[in-house]
Amino acid sequence: MAHYEIKLFGGFQVLYQGEPVAHFRTQRAKAIIAYLALFPRQHPRELLCDMIWPTALLDQGRSRLRQELAVLRKTLEPPGHEGELLHADRLMLGLRPGTFTTDVAHFERAVKAKDWAGALALAQGTFMEGFWDEWALQERRRLELLREEAQEQLGAKTTVSASPPAPLLALPTPLTRFFGRDRECRWLADVLEEGARLVSLTGPGGSGKTRLAIETARLLAHESLRNPVYVVCGELESVAHLTEAIVVAAGATQVPLRDPQELAIEVLRGLPQPLLVLDGIEHLVPKGGATLVLALLTQVKGLACLVTSRQPLDLSGEREFPVMPLSVPEPGLSAERMYLYASVRLFLDRVQAKRPEFALSERNADSIGEICRRLEGLPLGLELAAGRCRELAPEAFLERYAQRLHEIEARERDIPARHRSLRAVMDSSYRDLTQAQQQIFARLSVFSGGWTLAAAEAICSDESETNTDILEVLTRLRDHSLVFVEERGASQRWRMLELLRTFATEHLVGPERLSYLQRHARYFHAHAEAALSDSAETENLRAALQVALDELANPALALELCVALQNFWLHYGHLREGLAFLERALGATEEPSSLRAESFRLAGILARRAGELEKARQCQAEALKLYSLVGDEAGVAAVHNNLAILARVSGDLEEALRQHVEALALRRRLGDAKGVGMSLNNLAVAYRSLGCGSEARDSLNEALSFYEPGSVGIGVIHMNLGWVALLFSELSVAQKEFSTVLEIALRHGLTAWFPEIWEGLGEVAVASRTPVSGVRLWGAAAQARQQMEAPLTPQDQREHDARQATAKKQLGEERFYQLLTEGQALSKDEAQLLAQELSLA
Repeated sequence: MAHYEIKLFGGFQVLYQGEPVAHFRTQRAKAIIAYLALFPRQHPRELLCDMIWPTALLDQGRSRLRQELAVLRKTLEPPGHEGELLHADRLMLGLRPGTFTTDVAHFERAVKAKDWAGALALAQGTFMEGFWDEWALQERRRLELLREEAQEQLGAKTTVSASPPAPLLALPTPLTRFFGRDRECRWLADVLEEGARLVSLTGPGGSGKTRLAIETARLLAHESLRNPVYVVCGELESVAHLTEAIVVAAGATQVPLRDPQELAIEVLRGLPQPLLVLDGIEHLVPKGGATLVLALLTQVKGLACLVTSRQPLDLSGEREFPVMPLSVPEPGLSAERMYLYASVRLFLDRVQAKRPEFALSERNADSIGEICRRLEGLPLGLELAAGRCRELAPEAFLERYAQRLHEIEARERDIPARHRSLRAVMDSSYRDLTQAQQQIFARLSVFSGGWTLAAAEAICSDESETNTDILEVLTRLRDHSLVFVEERGASQRWRMLELLRTFATEHLVGPERLSYLQRHARYFHAHAEAALSDSAETENLRAALQVALDELANPALALELCVALQNFWLHYGHLREGLAFLERALGATEEPSSLRAESFRLAGILARRAGELEKARQCQAEALKLYSLVGDEAGVAAVHNNLAILARVSGDLEEALRQHVEALALRRRLGDAKGVGMSLNNLAVAYRSLGCGSEARDSLNEALSFYEPGSVGIGVIHMNLGWVALLFSELSVAQKEFSTVLEIALRHGLTAWFPEIWEGLGEVAVASRTPVSGVRLWGAAAQARQQMEAPLTPQDQREHDARQATAKKQLGEERFYQLLTEGQALSKDEAQLLAQELSLA
């Protein structure tokens, strides 16, 4: 059997039968082989995609993995030996056991056998040098610790790479493992070594600033690049105490009557390449802490300073590095994929410290993921939660603490008071604010999912507070790490962590809270159309609606919001959510009004799209009664239009035609141009269902003149022109029309349109006698409809069944259903890619 030697120390190399494999096409190819050799088992392909291409979409990762594997087989496996090293199937990938060895495995065996000299001889050079993937960095750190152990045991006076002596001063040695920050750690070390004099790690309390600073300093010390002087500032009350602490941390003693700052400068000058680490300096910044740091940097040549603080020092040359929470898994991931997230690994590690038998499984994966999401990846929060899971299962923990996570307190005796709970951390930051800043911070809690500067100025400002500049306050809150700003092209969006928002809510109570909630709801009602064009505002729109129903007890305002959001419900696939909100608000109002009538009409449309035809009829009947009662003829015409659509989808095509003609005549009489265009479009759909293609096309061509090019309305017309073209077997015309609709849907983010577009393009492919891709796209459309709970109506289903019958004849029933199943398994991105291919075919 062929034998491969895989060398990972001192540069990556593969030997086949003793001869080096000369060329690997990419760095990623090397990473794949290294990972499979380092962890010798079969790995799910999805896991490998996430490890090797962590920022790529899953389908992009799969494609890249397939390409790399094809090249690797040619590179590594000679003719006649195909499949000898790489063992792969559709789901799994690994290296065949017994066909390879690694220098890492030999090194670990030597360490285990206490063959210290042999171990050091094997571990020559840096592990996976030039690779900065998180898994590679973690292994590098682990193997360096083993190498240090071997050196200690052997009594070696120099490192394998003949580095200078170890640093003089000790850093704190945390008793827990370090997760998820290896890349940041390396970046910070490089920045400091490349000449940065002052680097500030900023971020909310509990985000992991202290640990990142310690590990960065340890990395620089290990590489003998810096001598760290570590000072805990949290309990120091003044700058004088800080200078004394620096002297002590640098290994010196205080000299009576000697100026502490001069002594600190002298001591630091006596150290080679000093790195001053000031942990938790924020409370000393306004007391002269920043001035002291500036003096030290100015007067100590070669000094670098790494500080952790909830606010920057605002000094020239300062490099600010915001420390954000750890990554959290999205809902619905498998246990294996969840393990890729640093927040999950940290939580598991801390629980296992108390419960060694605890493990991530499919049974508890959802609950662990929810804990990580609720805590937003904050390391302190995860550690506190893990402490409670010593006696509680994750499911039970959520049931007990989900609504009061910031109240959990640490049990460990060595945790400082300021980090014993998230509330303690938040209280400390809140107390550092001025009264005006505290007020704006509390008012910002009415936002959900973030805000724009314009929204904050409109909602949070008070006419009586003439001296309050909202932008200035936001900037100061950002400096205290209570909010953060995201760059979005030419604009900015502000946010705060949900845990901080919950805390801020506690400081906005009573009538004041109701007043600002009312302002928030009214603002997003007035700006609903603009907000709908920005997906980031979705949570604010939902929050405004929920608040109108609950805390404000204002169902009329809720109805106004529901109607203002009708495009959100209809075009983005949120049918049942919109229907549920409407039913709640309608149930709490009784007074006849145009608003109530319009709300029933919208509820009827949503119910029809969701497949609840009887409920749709009841809602439209109630809308017709109310519109008639208040004398709203335009509303009456709109209901006739909707009743016509209901008749068509139920199969009563003659009644549909009658109602459409009545609605169109009324709208023409009222001069309702938009309504006329809508009725002409819907009349065309009824004509098409009756097989009257010419009448349908004439009606649609007239409707085109009532809409702006590229608008949502024009997209609906082109969709129906595509179906009419199929009625005439004009396949190239149909393809062009559906391609136009796809472009409009993508431009406006109209996800609810995708199933029908995919059905149309699938029909074009089947009719063109290339049914394989068409049937797959039908399968994707069926899956999308199921996920959105938007089934085909009975009439549309009958028409679709007839089209599917044609495809079954072309393919055979077994092959047809196989392709349909394959289509149902496509991701949304894969289905969209297939649709775009068919639109250009």
